[in-house]
Amino acid sequence: MVFFLVVVLSLSALLHFQVASRWISLLRLSGGSLWGLRAGFALLFLFVPASFALTRLGRPGWLAEVVSLVGYVWMGSLFLLWIGTLSGSLAGIVIKGLARLGAWNPDPLVLRVHWGFQLLAVAGVIAAVVGAKLAPRIRQVEVSIRGLPKSFDGYRIAHVSDTHFSHLRGRRHAQELVDALDLVDADLVVHTGDLVDGTVEALREDVSPLAKVRSKDGKLFVRGNHEAYSGIAPWTAELRRLGWDVLENEHRIVRKGEDSICVAGVTDAHEAKAPGGTVPDARKALEGVPPEVAVILLAHQPRQAMEAQGLGVDLMLSGHTHGGQIWPFHHMVPLQQPLLAGLGVLGDVQVFVSRGAGTWGPPLRLFAPSEIPVLVLRPA
Repeated sequence: MVFFLVVVLSLSALLHFQVASRWISLLRLSGGSLWGLRAGFALLFLFVPASFALTRLGRPGWLAEVVSLVGYVWMGSLFLLWIGTLSGSLAGIVIKGLARLGAWNPDPLVLRVHWGFQLLAVAGVIAAVVGAKLAPRIRQVEVSIRGLPKSFDGYRIAHVSDTHFSHLRGRRHAQELVDALDLVDADLVVHTGDLVDGTVEALREDVSPLAKVRSKDGKLFVRGNHEAYSGIAPWTAELRRLGWDVLENEHRIVRKGEDSICVAGVTDAHEAKAPGGTVPDARKALEGVPPEVAVILLAHQPRQAMEAQGLGVDLMLSGHTHGGQIWPFHHMVPLQQPLLAGLGVLGDVQVFVSRGAGTWGPPLRLFAPSEIPVLVLRPA
């Protein structure tokens, strides 16, 4: 943890220094204005670690919530401003190189380019803040399943993931989620993990609307890595109290007359070293499932499809990636996960990855809108 904090704070200090230097240069500040901008960046630098610390306090007072909100928004904004700063610097190097060849003064053009990238970054911040505040979009996705009984043709599964309820994203957001699911009128509702960021004691009231989620064949949940951080046993008990069926390397059979499908769920890999955790085991989750039954597997991380190879899984539902959440993280997620978002195939497993219905860390979304996908099953 000490090493992690040193790395994060050092990186944050570097980004603050580079962005502040660019704005000082562009605004050509001096005297009191210069020191005022420096003090502002120094204060914002302190807000970032303060936001992480206040999240762990559970339900802080209003002042602490304001500090936390500003810190998290600034965290994402700083990154986008740094991307603008880096892009402007690279473009400036290219322009100066061309100027040497043509023997012309590049400074006026470089200045305009720096301003252009910074203003583009500011526009990106505004778009990202607005994007995070928009309600998750409901989108319907048809998925072909081999061996799906005709009675399940058109079966609708509402796929919720990565809600990340917290002291900054509380009861109102949970109620909005419930209202959206009521409109979907799904046959089955599933949540593929990362429900919360915080303890049961702090967030019990915030998530209480989830008890009102309705579906014809129940509501299933598998834990994500943030349940491992927030308390596995307490949150498992609380979800069950709210009427959710938490799958821990096990399955449920959904029946329509004489026909049936299997919906299984595995735990998250982060549980291996967490108190009360259970190591994920897809083979155990599917023990006793007849080979002719279509199988849908719930697993928080897309890469868990690699552990389900050869087990007859027809569709796996996952989250975790947030679809990148803030560009350009879209291009970094593939370094850790084999799929970013949407429908794909990993080995012999068809996988659908949701962008999630919430945000983690900065309440920003850029080119990765939140969503509640509705999977409509069709016989292949």
